[in-house]
Order: sequence, then structure tokens, then C-alpha cells
Amino acid sequence: MPGYKRFLPRLGILILIIGIQSLYAPLNQNLSGGIAPFLWLDALIRLHPIWVYPYLLALPIWVVSLIWGTIRMDARTYRVMAVAALIAVVVGVTTYAVFPTYVSRPEITSQTLGSNLLRWVYAHDQPYNALPSSHVYLTLLCGLLWMRWKPRGRLIWLAGVLTICLSTLFTKQHYLLDVISGALLAGLAYIIAIGVDRWWKNQKAQEVD
Repeated sequence: MPGYKRFLPRLGILILIIGIQSLYAPLNQNLSGGIAPFLWLDALIRLHPIWVYPYLLALPIWVVSLIWGTIRMDARTYRVMAVAALIAVVVGVTTYAVFPTYVSRPEITSQTLGSNLLRWVYAHDQPYNALPSSHVYLTLLCGLLWMRWKPRGRLIWLAGVLTICLSTLFTKQHYLLDVISGALLAGLAYIIAIGVDRWWKNQKAQEVD
């Protein structure tokens, strides 16, 4: 765990990341127009309300991952996390604002617990901010970072990422293009962050020399 003085900048970055991503909410509630990035393959994916459980579980996973990483990660892994997360949330939220996309949701006719919970999600989460899927880019980014930090649990992280990504499709909260673009954003942000970390390490090495 970093010392108190070194932790304060981390706390500021954490607040910034969460604050930028939180702009999802007002955009989601107030956007209009835009397009639905629907592919013919999306018609083949059936609605399965039970997948609402892993879909909602993603939210506490993101928060815990970011907070725990901020507190416990070594300097290099944290630097990758901070840069990648900032890139992903800035690009994601900016895309929502300048290129509105939405999902045409199906009617839920069943009366199971999962169905009722998914109805609640539909009622409170408007169909906007579809592409890129924030569920995908945040979850995949957390998975990549934890596979880097705690590689022994890579199968667990991979299974969790796959489950949450599939939940976005089976709840009909997202289209395939939303998932693909979210995955590409997370991967690109991660690669750029690794490059920044290597540059930073080289700069520090040159200062020592």
C-alpha cells in the first residue's frame, strides 16, 4: 500500500475516473435521436432475463476493483490502471455525447424474478449510450488489469469478463457492435497505458544515469 502522501494523488485520480464515467447517467437520461447499431446477427440472440444478475453484478465489481487497485496495486500496475481507465472513460463518454446510439428493447412478457428485475432496469436505464458498451470496456479493462496484477487467478477473471459481456447481449441491453467496440476500446486503452508505463520507466532510468 502506498504511503499517505503518495496515496492522495491516487485518490484524486480515482475520483476523476468515477466522475467522468458518472456522466453516463445524465447523458443516458437526456439524449435523443441517434442510431441503433443493429446487425442482422442481433436478431438471432434471444432474450434471457436471468442474465440480469451478472449484468447488475458488474457495477459493484467495477467499484471494488478500482478502489482495491488504488489502495493496493504496486506503482507500475497502478500507473497502467490509471492511464487505461482514464482513456477508456473519456473516449466512452465523449462518444455517447457526440454520437448518440440506442438499443430497441423487446417486450418482457414473463413474470419471473429475473424478468421483473430486468423490467426495473429497462425502466430506470434508458436505451441510450449503447456504443461502446461501458459494461464491456470497464469489465474487460478490470479483467486485463487483474490478470496482470494477480495472474494466478486469470481463469477466474476471464470467466467473469466473459459472463458479464454475454449478459449485455442476453439482457438485450446491447448489440454486438456495442460489445465489439467496447472490447476494442478496452484493449486499445490497455495497450496505450502499457506504452506510457514503459516510457515513464525509461525516463526515470535516464534521470538516474
